[in-house]
Order: sequence, then structure tokens, then C-alpha cells
Amino acid sequence: MSERVIFLTEVSEIPNLEFRKLPEWRVDEILHELGEDNRVRLGEELTRRILSGENTFYAERPLEGGPGITVGIGSWRIRSWPRADGPKESTGLIELSFMHVRPDERDGVTGLAMVNHAIEEASEHFQRSGYELRKVYALVPSGNAPRIENYISWGFHQEAVLERHFSQDYDMILFSRFIS
Repeated sequence: MSERVIFLTEVSEIPNLEFRKLPEWRVDEILHELGEDNRVRLGEELTRRILSGENTFYAERPLEGGPGITVGIGSWRIRSWPRADGPKESTGLIELSFMHVRPDERDGVTGLAMVNHAIEEASEHFQRSGYELRKVYALVPSGNAPRIENYISWGFHQEAVLERHFSQDYDMILFSRFIS
């Protein structure tokens, strides 16, 4: 297993979480706290990602003597340029395409553990393919101040603002971090 990437040098406690591949039946368990419209829309999107083979996972806080509590869901995907020579892994680029942490777990540290897991999982995938993970990026809505602060504290840099990218109502901020 590759060495774990830690962005923060002063994290007092990385939570005790277990990570597993996300099965379709587990999606609703974490999204139950959302309003009906968001829950249905995000549930459909996650199900599509699972069925398409995207790298999806969930984070669970183990409980003694019983099933754990699902605290987050995430996914990442390899991004490549269609005109690039070689396999898609040759770009060394992944997108953190979906990260959702339960509201009562949004302390920044749970999200950090999920981002680290995605990077570790992707690094291992790239190594098996004979390539290195070079860069990680995420798109964050411009109005989501806590998430923006988290990505900055985790060592990501604002690379671009995509004006009205997905909606007329807000911009998306592209955050990235070079790994190698």
C-alpha cells in the first residue's frame, strides 16, 4: 500500500473511519437528511456513477458491537484529454467529483480523511497502471465558504473561476493540488 498523503501537518486527530466501495443500496442512508428534491437528484446522480463504474466509496465510523455510522460519500474519476497519447492514466489527473459529508460531521477533518482516501485509492490505481498520480482537482460552488476554506486548508490552490459554469446563479471555483 502506498504512503498516505496528509495535507495538514497539524491535524490533531484523523477520525477512525473505514472506507468501502459504495453499493447502490447505501446511497439513501447518507442522503436522508437532505430535502426531498436534493435527495432524489443526488441519489440518482450517485446511482449513475456507481453503475458507470466510477470510483465511489463511503466512509463509516465504526461502532462497538454493531454496524457503523455512514458519515460521508465520495467519488473520484480519472480525467484525460481525448487527444492525449496513451491510456487515460497517462495524464496523471483525477477529479474529486463528489464529496458529501453528513452535516453533523462537517468539522473539516472528516472531509480531509475522505479526500486523503480518494487520493490514496487513485495513487494505487495509477501505480498498478504504470503511471503516477500527478494532480488532483475539485470544483466548488463560489457560495460555499466552508468548503472553500477546507480546500485551502488542505493545501489546494484556487486555479480558476468558471463563471456561471453550471448555473446562472453561481460560479464554480477550480481548486487543485499537485501530488507529484
